[in-house]
Amino acid sequence: MSVPRPSEGQLMFVRPSRRIATVLLASILLVGVTLPGAASAAPVVDPAGAALDWIEGELAADGGYLTTSYQGDPNVESFDDWGLTIDAILALAAGGRGDGTAATTATGLVEDNAGAYITGGFDPTERYAGAIAKTLLVAQIQGADPTAFGGYDLVDELLARLQTSGADAGRFSDLTGFGDFSNGFGQALAILALARTGGGVPVGAVDFLLAQQCPGGGFRGDYTVPGGCTDDADATVDATGFALQALVTVEPSCAVDGAVVDGVEWLVEGQNPSGAFGGESGSNTNSTGLAAVALRSLGATEAADAAAGFLAGLQLDAGDDLGAVALNAAGFASAADGVQILERDGFRRASTQGVLTFGLPTYGEIGTTPVDPTAFTPCVVDPPAAEPSGTLSATSVMAGGQLTATAIGFAPGETVDATLHSTPVDLGSVVADDAGGLTLTFTVPADLEPGQHTVDLVGRTSGATVSLGFEVLAADPAGPGTLPVTGRRTGEQAAAGAALVGLGVALVGMGRRRRVARR
Repeated sequence: MSVPRPSEGQLMFVRPSRRIATVLLASILLVGVTLPGAASAAPVVDPAGAALDWIEGELAADGGYLTTSYQGDPNVESFDDWGLTIDAILALAAGGRGDGTAATTATGLVEDNAGAYITGGFDPTERYAGAIAKTLLVAQIQGADPTAFGGYDLVDELLARLQTSGADAGRFSDLTGFGDFSNGFGQALAILALARTGGGVPVGAVDFLLAQQCPGGGFRGDYTVPGGCTDDADATVDATGFALQALVTVEPSCAVDGAVVDGVEWLVEGQNPSGAFGGESGSNTNSTGLAAVALRSLGATEAADAAAGFLAGLQLDAGDDLGAVALNAAGFASAADGVQILERDGFRRASTQGVLTFGLPTYGEIGTTPVDPTAFTPCVVDPPAAEPSGTLSATSVMAGGQLTATAIGFAPGETVDATLHSTPVDLGSVVADDAGGLTLTFTVPADLEPGQHTVDLVGRTSGATVSLGFEVLAADPAGPGTLPVTGRRTGEQAAAGAALVGLGVALVGMGRRRRVARR
């Protein structure tokens, strides 16, 4: 089947504006709520089951997988939406239906079209990191071989997309002719998928995700600006919900535990009185679902129940589309008489993520042991064994040269971030050893202005800080190939050198005359 090229915002992970999905298990009885601009819906007795029934029906009606209409218009050409299809499979797996006909048929079709999804469908050399991560996750959960899925070793493909140096070290990035659109959703999905492999999650990938937590506790999802998050305005509910699901699957540490606790607190504090979540564009099903599933998993059941109550008011309670969940009040009102869907794309996206609100497990918990919410508590950091201090391998360096920083006084095993000033340059991070010491070699940017600069080393958990100063030397105005002049009294040294050269010439001449005389 031919796949038309998606426009901006239509291909998951290829454009940052596109939402992704998550998943989850069980069903609870919920009370409906009255929504502005929408009819009051009677609560569905089994909201999760009804939503999963509807998703299975949509897969069957669309040929075993899901398509999406361009710009939401069903009268124009549509494209095969493998990202949305995977969302549906994961939702069914979370609800215990992963081995059903709908999920297994869809999984087979995803495998047949894996190449089109992870490459974008046009250039076989391109790779989209988020799409690789999402495909790897569904292959694992559905019991397929992730090292030979659709002709790809998805584990190797994903690890190949991990940046290993620079300001974005640890980020899973795209390789495309359009640029790098990788984001917080793909980063979290990559961690969720690799946590299920024997090799586990690279430490750098976890450190990078932790750096995306903004000061207030929420996580940013847009990675356009390199480095970490410094502005709470960049935090989003969706990225935070995904990040929390991912972090609970990795090796525990003070940094991880603290990030989880802060993330939960940020979500709870930002919940609307209606129980919904949403950003500037307003409360919506997708944001509410992603927040609620993470909160329920981590023990914030009161907030999760309130979110489920909000979504119950957006679920159709009668007709052929019983169980479908609208994106928002306007979407609910767009269904004729509240029971017949006129525009299906929005309901499909909302339902595959909204169903997670109704007591289902997170992506990381599907087929595994549920998270113990009591395991995540703020760490008490032991004081450093020594006062923070350090040295550099040299006090001056030419731009483009290398320096090595050695420091002590950090908490054992903590991650220490390095930043070059005065113009801030992220030098990456290093993990302190058991004694709280570290060594970091870095390259001074070739375009760094001559003069005094510092490199700051800051411990993420202890807050210990070491600032080391050095001078960047100006380039020799004489140009390349001319030796630099150093020291003092250069005139006297030059005169002495000339005298020695003269003496050498004279001695050579005398030796030649003696040899001639002896012949």
